[in-house]
Amino acid sequence: MSQQHVNDPDTSNGSASGQARERLSGYERLLLVGAAIATVAVFAVASLLEPEPREVGTHEQLGLAPCSFRLLTGLPCLSCGMTTSFAYFVRGDFGRALRCHTGATLLAAALVPTPPACLLLAAMGRRSWLRRLSRVGLAIIMVVAGLSLAEWAVRVCLH
Repeated sequence: MSQQHVNDPDTSNGSASGQARERLSGYERLLLVGAAIATVAVFAVASLLEPEPREVGTHEQLGLAPCSFRLLTGLPCLSCGMTTSFAYFVRGDFGRALRCHTGATLLAAALVPTPPACLLLAAMGRRSWLRRLSRVGLAIIMVVAGLSLAEWAVRVCLH
């Protein structure tokens, strides 16, 4: 038995209390179902939006204001193009999605397996699986955030 396994309080040690800690609660399962529904909703909304040919501003179709940062500085903000990228992504136009916002395109790609994964985790109820998925999700978020910051810095410098 590895040291990590021994020190892991959520790992079942064969006792009833260890097995109970290994199972997800009803509330945790409900949160996973909610995450699946929210992810599907994001893609559904993106499919209803018409991608803005300017590659930014698609979010305005949702009743949101134009980008304040862009209005004040003339420069794109960190999230400029994300909504447009999602709108192109759901249409399968990955080249345009990448051109609008590389980080958003990678985020959208990473979100594709989220609904079935969340529903499977909720159905199976194993905490160890959730921990593994959380680690992968955190790594993806870090990569997307780093890439988005780098892309934004390049866009600002080239502007």
